[in-house]
Amino acid sequence: MRALRDCTFTVERGKITCLAGPNGAGKTTIFNVITGFLKPDAGSVSFLGRSLAGMKPRDIVAAGIARTFQNLRLFVDLTALDNVAVALPDQMGEAPIAAIFRPFRVAHAQTARRAEAMRILAFLGHNGAGKTTTSRAAMGLLRRHEGEIAFDGQSIARLTVAERGGLGLRMLPEGRGIFPDLSVAENIDVVAARNVGPGALFDIAATYTLFPVLDERRATRAGSMSGGQQQMLALSLAILGSRGVCCWMNPRSVWRPIWWSGCSRRCAKSANRMR
Repeated sequence: MRALRDCTFTVERGKITCLAGPNGAGKTTIFNVITGFLKPDAGSVSFLGRSLAGMKPRDIVAAGIARTFQNLRLFVDLTALDNVAVALPDQMGEAPIAAIFRPFRVAHAQTARRAEAMRILAFLGHNGAGKTTTSRAAMGLLRRHEGEIAFDGQSIARLTVAERGGLGLRMLPEGRGIFPDLSVAENIDVVAARNVGPGALFDIAATYTLFPVLDERRATRAGSMSGGQQQMLALSLAILGSRGVCCWMNPRSVWRPIWWSGCSRRCAKSANRMR
């Protein structure tokens, strides 16, 4: 039986490609072939112009291809932090000789790995992992005790919240932060008058293009709209005048996945169009 007969496709850089089919169609087989768990009888697999033939799974991962599994593949006896730290590449502890003859260097490298794992979990972790704290520190709402904060290559650690906002750094808190008694258009005009300036990625026109439903409800009182529509308005107010970064608290907590996916695509297109 040939599971992948006449199977040819290309995944373009920066694109999301969906592989759909019923059970037994060969989806998992394709993943196993691409990631080196199965050796194809014929054909080829290449990544960034380089053939993956004969490469071991760990080498394919090192080349830049990662995968997930239908069944959870976790170290159940380790903490979330240790799970992420173990998955990071170039572990010095994997070299027995280095672990024996250079223990202090290995210990330093392991400390650095744990710090990197904490950085990852700070944005992807559970409640209390530090996502909101990190965003608030970046905006200057919390005082840092150590470390550095930079934006566009410039240190902003000593800048006020207003000065960071003037550079184009934005934050959208969980509380939305709209003017509920003003209309949609009035909300946008008030914020745009203060924030939109030269070099802004998003102006008023881009905001209405990003969220056509707001264009349709320009005269509607903001507080009377649905929760999802208010979140759209809140995001619009946050990114008006932005030149690159918006810290968004729990963006998927209000929107359905299909709305969130559509918003992500439109944000990327709008930013690319206005660069």
